[in-house]
Amino acid sequence: MKKLNIIKKERKTINYATANVVPQKFFPYLYDLNPIYATVDSSVILGRDKEINRICNCFFKSKRANAVLVGEHGVGKTAIVQKLVDNVIHKRCPKEMYDFHFLALNVEAIVADIVRKSDKVNNILAKIVEFVSNATNLVIVIDQIQLIQADYYLSYKFATLVRNPRVKILGISTEEEFYSYFELDKKTRSRLEVIPILEPKPNRIYPMIKKIVAGLENAHRVTIDKNIVKYIINVSSAISSELCNPELTLDIIEKSMIVARRKHRKEVTRKDVNSNFNFNYELYSKMSKEDKKITAYHEAGHFIVSKMSENIKNIKTTAITIVPAEDFLGATMFEFEPEKQESCDVQYYIDNIAVDLAGREAEIIFTNSEKHLTSGAYQDLISATQTARDIVTSYGMIDNVGHNMSYLGIEDFTNISLLSENIKNEINSAVEKLILDAENRAKEILNEHKPLLERLAKELMSNEILDESDLERICREVEGK
Repeated sequence: MKKLNIIKKERKTINYATANVVPQKFFPYLYDLNPIYATVDSSVILGRDKEINRICNCFFKSKRANAVLVGEHGVGKTAIVQKLVDNVIHKRCPKEMYDFHFLALNVEAIVADIVRKSDKVNNILAKIVEFVSNATNLVIVIDQIQLIQADYYLSYKFATLVRNPRVKILGISTEEEFYSYFELDKKTRSRLEVIPILEPKPNRIYPMIKKIVAGLENAHRVTIDKNIVKYIINVSSAISSELCNPELTLDIIEKSMIVARRKHRKEVTRKDVNSNFNFNYELYSKMSKEDKKITAYHEAGHFIVSKMSENIKNIKTTAITIVPAEDFLGATMFEFEPEKQESCDVQYYIDNIAVDLAGREAEIIFTNSEKHLTSGAYQDLISATQTARDIVTSYGMIDNVGHNMSYLGIEDFTNISLLSENIKNEINSAVEKLILDAENRAKEILNEHKPLLERLAKELMSNEILDESDLERICREVEGK
């Protein structure tokens, strides 16, 4: 223990501006990441081995050994770089990478200073490019790599770097920003291998963040149960945020810990968590019991038809709620798992339409009337109609209308005006039949599982939000009876 404390003390004395392979005159535009990340416990970053292997494979190429991590805010692009550097520092990497040094090129600082003192920065930039071009075993990490295109001289110098076979570049950007800024410079873009960093699936998030969660517990002196963390993961899609998972979940966890601590409690509850979502509890408190129950039937209907359809295998419900969120009285949160769907035939799409219509049909079962349907079914009808139209006009799945042809093409709705009235009527008739088939399918499934529908509605009235574990438990209990 004493030896560990000494090591920690020595690490704190590192001068990041000088204790690296980069001349101090280049700071803060270029600096060595190895000594910085050596002081950070990267063992808390779990997963993403597949993405790191892709980066390593890119670096082993004889030409164009340049990669760009492209993903939304919060998916963990910077954490992947940190883990990669940590792997190299601790020799958990291919032997060819043992001597690699990762240098950060601070394009934000460069662009900002170019505006104020152009000539001086341009001179330093030229020397940086010369230094990097003549060195070996260097990886240039560029966060917000799209800013390279913000200045002509900077983009010119960058173009010379990507053409140099000795240079390895690892960029970070969002997909929208990367392709927007590099739209015209296709030659430079072609020398950058894009590695997509996707939002992890909900069942992989907890193993990725469990060590970070433990650190947050120590920092805030508040504990959080594993099931509460999984609840946050399942319900996180209900929150409107620029962040994606896993960062979104970590953000909610920390906010929930702060709520619990301010209330002088030692453990996070679901109530603490829910206070951080974009739920409109003020509107919810004004809803009548009847409206809440109709909403409960509506959302339970979506879940049941999705779960019980043998034709749909790529949709999993992660949570349902009857508390208003955004513009909806309630919400059903789905996770799409495309790898589980072997084929998408007509019956698959009909059942998808049935999922859209299921909320509406569940309301009818509860009220025993079509006169009291809520406006919450409006968006469902739009989605159902669009899917039905796609089946007819784009997918060529209907024998007597548009068989093996597309009327409209991909995202081209202008051609509809060129169709004859006869063809338009045939399309509308085919769409109506598909929606009727889907409506009957939704009724069939809901009536077959009416006890489950009633039980879910009752649970929602009591708990307001049900996550994946709640839904599985209720299904098991009803099935057991």
